[in-house]
Amino acid sequence: MPYYIAYGFVRGACCHKHRSAIAAERCARKDDRACRRHYGRSAYSDRQPTRVTGEPEQYHRERLTEDARRAVDVEAAGA
Repeated sequence: MPYYIAYGFVRGACCHKHRSAIAAERCARKDDRACRRHYGRSAYSDRQPTRVTGEPEQYHRERLTEDARRAVDVEAAGA
């Protein structure tokens, strides 16, 4: 069953398995705020919502496209 994580090449993955892309987006934004709080206003997090499929030994990560990210933003704004 696919799930979502907040993942970045520098910051790595969050330690949560999110059920939706919206939850992963919120997690990524929370991490971005934490980076700014701890390291200054110019700091940022590279984490983005990422869909994960497959078994843990050979899972596949797929970053959301810009269109999918916009849809998540619209859904989150309405929630």
